[in-house]
Amino acid sequence: SSPARPSPDPPSSVSARAVRRARTYGAMAAGLPSPASRPVGLAPPLADAGAALPANPTPSSSSSRLRTPLMRPLPPAPAPELLFKWLVAAIREGGAFVSSKLIRAEVPPLNVPGLVAQEGLESLEQIIRVPFALQISHQLARERNPGLMEAVARCGSEVRIECPEVVAFVAALLAELEGRGWCRVGADTDELVGSASWLDLFVGLQLGCDFGWMPHVTLIGDEERRSLFQPSPEVHNADWNHDAFRDAHEAILGAAPELCASIDVSRFVQAYLVLLTRTFSCQSAHRFVPVADMMNHSCSPNATWTFDEQGDFIVKTVRPIQPGEEVLISYGRDKSNVRLFRTYGFTLPPQEEPCSSFRVWPSQAYPIYTEFLPEKARRRTLDLETSRIDSTTREALVACASHGCDPAAFLRALCRHFRKRYEQDPLLAPWLKRLAKRREDMPWSAEWWETPGDIEDKEPWLRRCAVRVKMSEYLCLTAHLEALDIESGAVLPLHCITAAVDLEVLLSKALQAARALPK
Repeated sequence: SSPARPSPDPPSSVSARAVRRARTYGAMAAGLPSPASRPVGLAPPLADAGAALPANPTPSSSSSRLRTPLMRPLPPAPAPELLFKWLVAAIREGGAFVSSKLIRAEVPPLNVPGLVAQEGLESLEQIIRVPFALQISHQLARERNPGLMEAVARCGSEVRIECPEVVAFVAALLAELEGRGWCRVGADTDELVGSASWLDLFVGLQLGCDFGWMPHVTLIGDEERRSLFQPSPEVHNADWNHDAFRDAHEAILGAAPELCASIDVSRFVQAYLVLLTRTFSCQSAHRFVPVADMMNHSCSPNATWTFDEQGDFIVKTVRPIQPGEEVLISYGRDKSNVRLFRTYGFTLPPQEEPCSSFRVWPSQAYPIYTEFLPEKARRRTLDLETSRIDSTTREALVACASHGCDPAAFLRALCRHFRKRYEQDPLLAPWLKRLAKRREDMPWSAEWWETPGDIEDKEPWLRRCAVRVKMSEYLCLTAHLEALDIESGAVLPLHCITAAVDLEVLLSKALQAARALPK
């Protein structure tokens, strides 16, 4: 059920959601600006969705208060392998192609459910084709539940999550199947799915999914786990998402109580996490593709996917695949462990990580924002990447220069401010010591592990994720600082990590562009 509203009750002119956002910053004031209508995904541009910023630059203790988990886990759906077979049969009947050489199975090294070849596959062999009509999209949601879609649209800026219409649509389906007993212990599978549609079968497979490994769940309500990931901004990111889920659920429930009465906040959060982890992007839209959503990630994929001009989803192999080998795709070739953990709840061995990332939340660097940025730019998050200059970074550099400040000094101040926290982190101490030792002989090296399996041997799963995420963030900050040193002529490239040398070329152009604009 929906969580209780905060006490004391807010004035009538301010919503409970606005009060919660204000408390996050220690600013309990009426007339707060409405939150920006923006995805909750990779880069929300306004700090904490438009909450009023405090006069005091130090975030209040309430910003790190321990929140109550929203997810209520369910038992797994009955006979998932059988449901998968029925789903394949149902979409084939609807015009999809799924190779008979594929099965749902768990194989090493991932040992999680995925698509596995039970017969050999040739290079460039088409193994899946799902027509647009068999994909869950905004269009399908509007066709199947127009009343709910209109209600969500009326919520406007009160909803801060990505694709709220599709999330609400899937949440309604999850709630309906739960009500029909799909996850009831001892349920009769034949009775439940005998006349089920492909849509029921697809959503039914998601109903019992365990999202306990996702940061949206694992970093909420558990102080020990949160401490493990501190000082990573991903803890704050999880809190922001938690509040955005709750606000969106309350807003949609208030806009259409008769349509959403059965959708509790747990199913709503589950629907969002299903969307986050199991959709494919097509022209800035997200689509669920049955069966194809089972494919797992690899930095060296053996298959690739695309949407054709008709919107059909197609998967082809890129090399021969042996019997018993899993079919793997890439979730993105430039995703760091920070972004992989944020979006999917897993990380890669550090030697496979293609780049590193760091997210700046204004509330965590407010004095620096105040010193370098004009007021209108002080509420924006900023994403640092070693593989590219994100648009949020470009915009911040331009805003800084237009304010009469040095954009390089702004970026340097930010990176120093945050990197100091990692240097004081006891969890990272042995790995930072190893990195420093390695760089004595090879200053360009960013290898903080001894052997490829080093961290796997020493750390349990969640601590391993925490180390990988925080070391990625540390290296991102280091790369930016060293790139700035190269740009200023303070050091030679051969004394900097390789990522900094590559980054300096991109960063130098961004700084030049910002400085060239009229003040």
